[in-house]
Amino acid sequence: MIKSRLNSLSDNKILIALLLGAPFTEQNYERIGIPYLKHKFNVVVLDCNTWLRSGFSELKFSEYDYPYLIKISSAKEFIDVISQIKPNYAIDFLGLGRYTRFIQETLKIYGVKFVVQKTGALPAPSKKNRIIQGLIKNPKNLIFQLMNKLVMSRKENRPLPPDISLLAGAKTRDYWTNQSKNILWIASRDYYSYKKVNSESKNNNLLALGDYILFIDDAITVASDIKLLGISPAMKPEDYYNLLLQAFNNIEKLVGLPVVIAAHPSTKSLNQYESFFGDRNVYFGITPELCCHSSLVLSHISTALSYAILWDKPIIILTSKELDRSSWGVEMREWNIQLNCPLLFMEASQKQYTDAYQKSKNIDKNKYKLYINNYIKTDEVVEEEPWEEFSRFIQKNNYF
Repeated sequence: MIKSRLNSLSDNKILIALLLGAPFTEQNYERIGIPYLKHKFNVVVLDCNTWLRSGFSELKFSEYDYPYLIKISSAKEFIDVISQIKPNYAIDFLGLGRYTRFIQETLKIYGVKFVVQKTGALPAPSKKNRIIQGLIKNPKNLIFQLMNKLVMSRKENRPLPPDISLLAGAKTRDYWTNQSKNILWIASRDYYSYKKVNSESKNNNLLALGDYILFIDDAITVASDIKLLGISPAMKPEDYYNLLLQAFNNIEKLVGLPVVIAAHPSTKSLNQYESFFGDRNVYFGITPELCCHSSLVLSHISTALSYAILWDKPIIILTSKELDRSSWGVEMREWNIQLNCPLLFMEASQKQYTDAYQKSKNIDKNKYKLYINNYIKTDEVVEEEPWEEFSRFIQKNNYF
């Protein structure tokens, strides 16, 4: 029955299965590369959320209509689907977990090449800092993480070397990806959005907005990822947004410019989301364009800070006393170190706001350049379009 759903696919194209562990929204349809891959390959999506994400049933989102979406609800069903469709490649969008070894072994039985992609990596605190901060701020979560690592460290659970690793930035070459049979250097998804907007920026109608401060929202208390991964929000949403609005008022008064919001895509179906920001303008789906024309960028730990770095924008990382006690707080401090940009507690005095703003103007371009090499693209990247290097490698080497 599953195989009959794929009858309309071309017989002479390589079949690629995308292993998905996030809601299949229109944005994720784009982010996992289907618009690019489908021109050269047959592409099916194996939606593994029901199987692997405990909080998935609680999510509300608009599912993208794609004819080759197959939903997987169990390990047995995964085996059944792979045995029927026998793709040439499986590209992992699940991330490393307890299930990785099982998935790899299943794919190996049916001759499927396993492809790891790391195109949205974030700065991570050192292991020592994570353990120290975890012991102080969230020992229960630290114990859970250590137990998970212990389970995965057993020989029978260790992930196998990937057949191909697609790596965006030097820091994505870690112990696991370094064992790959083939390493292909690519650029991050955000880099291609940056390139596109950069080439069109003079004609962009956002110029009509005038000068503004941009807040890139990572929906730190209401994002779907919180339910999907079964984790607790760092703060109560009402406390967080009250504090955030206070911070916006202080910054607007200091700088003399309005704050506009680059909305987090997972909040599109969230009732009254826009009202969380008072009467400020909230925009969906145009974060790179908003970054391009902004005067100052505020955020917590969003991957979209890549745009601010690529455009050499001043950045202030916002935190709070309560956020600082959470695992997010450790990551915010790491951004502060990596970029040498100010870390501003939202409860701070007006003088501390002034100091942070003044410091943000002194952009550490060497730090920005290092960030680009580590997390966006290295000098080894030769592709001009997304998935170009992967497609070229497959076709050149007949690697299937």
